[in-house]
Amino acid sequence: EKVAGFYKNLQNANGKNLAKLHSTSLKAKNLDCEVLLSEISKEQKFEVTYVKVDEKTEEGDVQCLVQISTMPVAVCYAVGKDYDKAKAEAARITLNYLKMMTKRPQRKK
Repeated sequence: EKVAGFYKNLQNANGKNLAKLHSTSLKAKNLDCEVLLSEISKEQKFEVTYVKVDEKTEEGDVQCLVQISTMPVAVCYAVGKDYDKAKAEAARITLNYLKMMTKRPQRKK
């Protein structure tokens, strides 16, 4: 029940950064996902923590987790050739998750 309430509040939340998220393609090469995620977290009052996983994947890629202190806590995972790439991809995946979870329901006509 708390979980549903949190996402319902986030769906109804206002804020220029959350609005920007919904009007932005997360595939854009010039988008700094880490900055946008940081701006949204400040605006919506949750914390973002990046965790570098010590072990590499079997392919030799670096692993990164992003934890967002929403209720419930959400954790997203990504890999990259180095930590910076893994961190940037983890931020992009987290933004995609937030975009999906905060999408406002379509009004029936």
